[in-house]
Amino acid sequence: MHRKHPLFRSVSHFVCIIPVLLVLSIHLPAQAQSFQPGFTYSPASAFVDGKALYIWGGFLAGSPSTQNFMIDLSVSWYTTNPVYKGLLNGPDCYMCAGSMSADGQKVFTLTNGRGFIFDIQKSLWTQIFTDVKGQELGGATDPDTGKVFIPVIYKEPDVGRHMLIVDLHNNNYTVDSSPSVPEWSTYKITWSAPLKKVLFVNEYSMYSYSPQEGWKNFTGPSGLEARSIVWSPQDPKSSCLADTP
Repeated sequence: MHRKHPLFRSVSHFVCIIPVLLVLSIHLPAQAQSFQPGFTYSPASAFVDGKALYIWGGFLAGSPSTQNFMIDLSVSWYTTNPVYKGLLNGPDCYMCAGSMSADGQKVFTLTNGRGFIFDIQKSLWTQIFTDVKGQELGGATDPDTGKVFIPVIYKEPDVGRHMLIVDLHNNNYTVDSSPSVPEWSTYKITWSAPLKKVLFVNEYSMYSYSPQEGWKNFTGPSGLEARSIVWSPQDPKSSCLADTP
């Protein structure tokens, strides 16, 4: 009578178990995530293509929030169950400006006149300046120079929106006080790689900006019009968005 060595019996048993494990893995519900962000509106965000969407601040439970988290875009997930990861809480931030560094390793935010950098790898917030006397909402990064552009509303000496230019390499900023766009409360801003300029869209108009040319009226292709949904403090469900049809 031929007997199998115990090792072969163990291997054969393991092989038989594999299909069972596969079936269970398909039908068992996904394990609940350990972190679930609180619901906020008007937070700041920064996007890294194919990697992550970082979201921080916003209005939460009646006050500005310090919540900071990311949605993992490197893996697949159901739309009803995004892969969240909690990050170190940051400065309180409500309708504040933010942008990703050119190398995708840091997030910059400007809130209440204070400039902060969040180092993603080190999970560390660092304050780099405190004295911007203006109001802000959004920012854009030049991928070539790494500088962050933020249109800021200044009340003195004249009311207008001037460009704040933040140098993340030296942790300082300058202000271009050249003639600016009108002071509108809502807008969207992005960096145009082909034009090598900032594109700015408010409720009524489109503009471009570069340190060399300053602000210019922007005329896009025929049929391209600016449109926006104006954010209202009385209606938290409304959005501060602008797009093109």
